[in-house]
Amino acid sequence: MKKYLGLIFCIFPLAIFLTSCTTKTTLTYHPSLQEQPQNHISVAVDDFQDTRMNPQRIGSLRNTYGNALVKIITDDDVPIWMKDALEEELKNAGYTIVNEEQEDGLCIKGKILKLSSGTYFKYTGKIIMEMSLIQGDKILLEKQYACKKDTGVCLQLSPLINSKKQAVKCSDALDNSLQGVYRQFIEDVNQLLLSSSCRDS
Repeated sequence: MKKYLGLIFCIFPLAIFLTSCTTKTTLTYHPSLQEQPQNHISVAVDDFQDTRMNPQRIGSLRNTYGNALVKIITDDDVPIWMKDALEEELKNAGYTIVNEEQEDGLCIKGKILKLSSGTYFKYTGKIIMEMSLIQGDKILLEKQYACKKDTGVCLQLSPLINSKKQAVKCSDALDNSLQGVYRQFIEDVNQLLLSSSCRDS
């Protein structure tokens, strides 16, 4: 009986340790669109809405069995990170960013539906967003965008080894995923606003 009690007392603290491990990382963004000439179109970007339950958590480090052992968190404000990244891409695409929505002006709104990253043989990031382009009370574009990217093979035998370095690679995967989302969105915006029919209207 004492033998089993000793085993329980050894396993219980270990279980608590494994389920409460966290590692912290920062979010970075590298614009993927090349600079284009100014198109003389002004647009405002509204604050993004975050529908996630835990705004600090951005992923998990998993073992080879797929069990999430380490939570990845960030002190960065995810909606601000995503908004700033979009403004950078829009500027590169030739748009002029205005701070406040103007009457009958163009405004972009975003809703974060899913943002996750992790390790399971690969460093993977996935982002799902609902994006809309509004002019006055008219919705010009409303669509859901998703992108899943990875940044290479995870060679670590355990998420508890070099967890901070693994979290950085997961953050890089989110960077790549957000690039993919914004490339899709800005392509749709360009088709809508830069078409000859729109310029002539």
